[in-house]
Amino acid sequence: TTMAQTSPLLDGDGGRSRDRLEEGYGSSNAAATALATAENLLPPPSALHPLHICSILSTAFSYGCIITTMFLLVLPIECAAIDHLTKGGISKSVSLGIFAAIAGAAQLICPLVGMLSDRYRPRKRRKRRQRRRQRKGEGNSDAAEPAREARQWVKGRRMPYLLFGTAIAEIGLVGINAASAASSYSVFTAFFIMAMVGINVVYCVMIALIPDLVPHHQTGLANGTLALLLVSGSLFGFATFKVVLGEGIHAMYLIYVFVMATSCSVTFLAANGLFGKKEEEEMAKLAETSSVVQDANQHTEEETHSQGPALLSTLSALLSLGIIPTLWNMIYRPLSLMTWAEIRNAYWLDPKQHYDFFIVTLSRLFYYLGLSAQCFFLYFIH
Repeated sequence: TTMAQTSPLLDGDGGRSRDRLEEGYGSSNAAATALATAENLLPPPSALHPLHICSILSTAFSYGCIITTMFLLVLPIECAAIDHLTKGGISKSVSLGIFAAIAGAAQLICPLVGMLSDRYRPRKRRKRRQRRRQRKGEGNSDAAEPAREARQWVKGRRMPYLLFGTAIAEIGLVGINAASAASSYSVFTAFFIMAMVGINVVYCVMIALIPDLVPHHQTGLANGTLALLLVSGSLFGFATFKVVLGEGIHAMYLIYVFVMATSCSVTFLAANGLFGKKEEEEMAKLAETSSVVQDANQHTEEETHSQGPALLSTLSALLSLGIIPTLWNMIYRPLSLMTWAEIRNAYWLDPKQHYDFFIVTLSRLFYYLGLSAQCFFLYFIH
């Protein structure tokens, strides 16, 4: 609920885009004028091609592939190995229940990730673009900057968390495979926690891209595509495990790594490529007739997004900061903007104020209870 805002481009976390414009224009009045004009200049979102929506949500394919097959096929086999290794000291049913509890607890990170990404502020490289324009004799003629700022910062707040979650998930999956081969199940559990956290971070960010990037009238199509990808990923995982891999769990872990990396890359590229050069040109033409934006733009010294490929600009911006400063900027700084009351409210739902959503949440509880019982289905068959 934290991430699914009705107007993510201009509302988001309740003022982040306005704060960024205030930083650029130096005064709240100029920022308010620029923001209001940018809203008018933004063309209505055009319908996305179904394949583009499918690409944005492709991470759901890997989520369906990994989660369903891991808990219905792979983990029951691993837990049977634990039972055999400990000679019944830790029964396979108990160990499987522990792993299921860990996976459920890992989902609690999703509201926090939503709050962090809503408050994330990427580092800005100031004055460079202005100097480039001056060298070319362009001055401050780019009147579409406020419109670009309002339109483009959306993907900047999500993509670093997508990359971060993917890295954690991949490290966890590789570690699980190595620990399983070495029969070191304490290490296996540590890497399993890491993998579950990373997968849930990635899935959380992907879900947030629906209200961020998909037009409102295509939300139903996006939700249907999401369900289709989840089911198709699950079917792909089961078929691969049985037909292709011959029920080899170590080869299945490699499939997890490959599918996760591929689907997250597709989501990253599709989300970053949503706003292309053609739209930039259309916005610039619209901005030529607006003297208000031209006047407000004279106050800014802030560089917005590069004209180069969004992939390169996002990766280079993260790598140029270094690992520690990047994590500081992604985790500590957003946390410093929160209060304990805000964090607590993210995990609390008032039944009186949100009765309908409370009923939906309660139904999800029973759904997950039934889903958790399916983890033991392989043992029932045996």
